[in-house]
Parts: sequence; C-alpha cells; structure tokens
Amino acid sequence: MIKEINNEHWGAFEALFKTHFEQTTQLYPNDIWYRAMFDYMYWKKQEHIIDIFGAYHAHTLIGFIQVQVDTPLSDWCQRIGYGFIRELYVHPNHRLQSYGQLLVQHVERKFHTKQVPAIYLTTEKNNLFWQKMGYYEKGICDENGLIICEKECVYE
Repeated sequence: MIKEINNEHWGAFEALFKTHFEQTTQLYPNDIWYRAMFDYMYWKKQEHIIDIFGAYHAHTLIGFIQVQVDTPLSDWCQRIGYGFIRELYVHPNHRLQSYGQLLVQHVERKFHTKQVPAIYLTTEKNNLFWQKMGYYEKGICDENGLIICEKECVYE
C-alpha cells in the first residue's frame, strides 16, 4: 500500500530515513548536520514544498519517495514547473518486490494531475531500474556530477 507520510507516520519515516542515511552517507543521525537537515525536511513537508509517500508492508513502513514540483521556493530548483524525484528508498529486506516501482508509479500519477511537462531525477548511475521505468539519461548535473534522468509526460 502507498500513502502520504503525515504527522501520524512521521516517527516511522524518521526511523526509516535514518537507516537510509546511514547506508548512503558517511554521517550518522546523531550528527548536528543530520538533525538540521531532517528538521528542514519536516518544515518543507509542512509548507507543501515537498511531498513524501510511503510504501507499507503489513502496516510497516518499508520504503519512501520524496518529490516536489520545482518552484522558486524549492531549495533544489533546476526546472520550474517540472516534477523532481528527490529520494527513493526501499529497505534492503524488501527490494526486488516491486515497492520501488509502485512508489514511482504513484508519484507519476500525482505529477500528471499537476500537468508537469516532465519528471526528472539525479542518480549516481543510470541504472536498469530507472531505464525500465522509462527514464533516460539527459545529461550531467554541473553542481554535483550526478546523472540527470528524465521522463517526458504525455497528455491527451
């Protein structure tokens, strides 16, 4: 099941985000920088600058996706009006079970209701998952050297 992360689920999200953070960075959740970043993320969620959706298995949060429609209010605004997938994470115990695909499909539907021209993301490598989801390499981000992948939205 996919649903929006709200205040009721924020504690479970923070616990899962800590796991993600420890696995992908050299910093740990007790670092001052991490706390400031997480509090800022909470503020952005409350101000509707970002959206966060969770994947649940047996009522347990096992994955999340963080997205935004780029606006001047976004701290990462590369393309005003475009959908941006900021983070996608599924706990290692639940990978290869379609949860990532379900999360991406869910936000793609949300982006379509907002009539975004395209959805983009940055990644360290243009991996098979994103290719299977219809995203193609668009270029390299000047700020951090990550690959920019994009998927155009088609409206009838």
